[in-house]
Amino acid sequence: MRAHRGLAAVTLAFIATTAASHTGSALQIRAGTGTPATVTEGNDYPFLAKPLAITVDGVLEATGAGKLTFEYLGYEAVGINTFLVEGEDCFTTGGSKVGATCSATTAGGIVDFQFRSSPGGDPSVAAWSNRAPPGSTQRYSVGVVEEAPNTFLILWNSGGPDDYDDLGVRVVFEPESRRNRDRLGVMLAGLVGAVGFVRRRNREA
Repeated sequence: MRAHRGLAAVTLAFIATTAASHTGSALQIRAGTGTPATVTEGNDYPFLAKPLAITVDGVLEATGAGKLTFEYLGYEAVGINTFLVEGEDCFTTGGSKVGATCSATTAGGIVDFQFRSSPGGDPSVAAWSNRAPPGSTQRYSVGVVEEAPNTFLILWNSGGPDDYDDLGVRVVFEPESRRNRDRLGVMLAGLVGAVGFVRRRNREA
C-alpha cells in the first residue's frame, strides 16, 4: 500500500513541476511594431462584419513553447492569395474550405507565417513575412486583431482599399503547460484507477 501512495505522490510532484516550468507562455503582438488603424466599413465577410481596430503589420510572437492552430476564415479578392506556415502552403483562396485548419509547434519567438498574392497569376508577385514585415511603403499589408487571450485574427490586404478581407486567418495558441496538464491528467487518472483496482483485489483476497 505504501508503495502505491509513494507512486501517486511522485506522479503529483512531477505534474506540479512540469506545469510550473512552462507557466506564462502566451501569443502576443510584439511591442514596438505596427501602427494602429481601423478596418473600413462595407465588408461582407463574417470576420469583418463591422469596423475593427487593428494593428497594421504587427508581428506575432510566442513567449514560450506551445501549439499554434491556424483556421481559414475565407476571402474576398480577385487574385489568388496564399497563406503559408513555416514555408509550406496552408490555405489558398478559392481552393481551401472555410474552417480548414493547419498547425505547427513552436519553442517560442516570432511565429513563422507568410502571405503571397498573385493578382496577375504569378504566386510570387508579393510576399509578406511575419518575421520581416515590409512596412507601410508597400501596397499590401496585414492587420492583426486580438479576439481573446492567445487568439488573433490575421487579415491580409493585397492592395486597393484598406478592407483587410483578401484572406482571413484565425490563430489560436495553446501553451505547452496546458498540453502537459492534459496529458498528465490522463496519466494520473490511469494511476488512480490502477491503485483503486489493486485495493479492491486486496480487500477481496
